[in-house]
Amino acid sequence: MRDSPYDRSVAIETLAAFIRLKSPASTEGSTGYIENKKSPVPESARAAFHAIARRAVNPNDPQIDLSRCNLRLIYCDNANLAGVSFARSNLQQSSFTHANLRGAYFMGAELGFVWFSESELTESKFPEAHVGNCMFVESVLDKANFAVAHDMTPDTLTVMKSHVGAIFPWTD
Repeated sequence: MRDSPYDRSVAIETLAAFIRLKSPASTEGSTGYIENKKSPVPESARAAFHAIARRAVNPNDPQIDLSRCNLRLIYCDNANLAGVSFARSNLQQSSFTHANLRGAYFMGAELGFVWFSESELTESKFPEAHVGNCMFVESVLDKANFAVAHDMTPDTLTVMKSHVGAIFPWTD
């Protein structure tokens, strides 16, 4: 991914397409709720995900589309996933420690029992995401938007580090 900006973009887009193909999240009707809640992530898709997560973030990179993926039980330390779209993906029981998820997009994602530890989630968006039992331990949620997230309670956020300007379902 270091040869040229064009090659880098093509490589990242190819890895993301591979993950979407090999580890899809099934949907039910027009609601977009995920059925594939218990299937393991294939090792090949897991390896591609970790290759994306380890890349150096470049402001010229295209947005990475990991929407409608089954990424359940993914464990990722020191990941660079800034700006990634996880729309309608299943991330249940995953763990992100020291992860850069600044500006990530979680529309309709399944985030039950996800562990974000000391992670950067500034300006991330969670519209219609299911965040029940999700933990944000010492994570930064400045300007994050949870306005229409499902299952969000103040208890979910008791251990976060910062939430300056964040929008929650219970705030106006």
